[in-house]
Amino acid sequence: MDELARTEPWEESWWHPSWVPFASDFAGQLLVVHEQTGEVIAFIHDDEPREVLAASLPDYFEGIASDLEGGVRVFDERFGVVFASDLERLSAVYAKRTAGAEEVSHVGFYVVTALIALLGMVIAYTFDL
Repeated sequence: MDELARTEPWEESWWHPSWVPFASDFAGQLLVVHEQTGEVIAFIHDDEPREVLAASLPDYFEGIASDLEGGVRVFDERFGVVFASDLERLSAVYAKRTAGAEEVSHVGFYVVTALIALLGMVIAYTFDL
C-alpha cells in the first residue's frame, strides 16, 4: 500500500505510511495498527474518515474477548467471530450465496487473520526473528 500511496494521487487521509495492516477480509478492508500511536484503525476501502477501534492492539483483543464472554460477539463456523446482532443477517446472506447469489460477508476473517498475525508476532518475538 505504501508504494501505491507514493505513486497514486490519493488524499493523505486515504492511506498513511505509518499504518501496518494485520488483518484483512481479502476484499480491500483492513485492520491496521498505527506505528506511532499504537491505535487499531479500520481501513474500509470506500469509507472515510477511518474509525479508531481501540487505543492499542492488546486493547482491541481484550475488547473482543470481553464481547465474546458477554455474548455481544459469537463464534460461527461459517463466519468466525461476529457480532451476535449480525448473525441472523449474515446467515440469510450466506443462504442466498449458497443458493447462487453473489453477495457474501467476510467479517469473520478480520478476527481470524488478526489472531494469526498476533501468533506470528509472538513467535517472532519469542525466537527473536
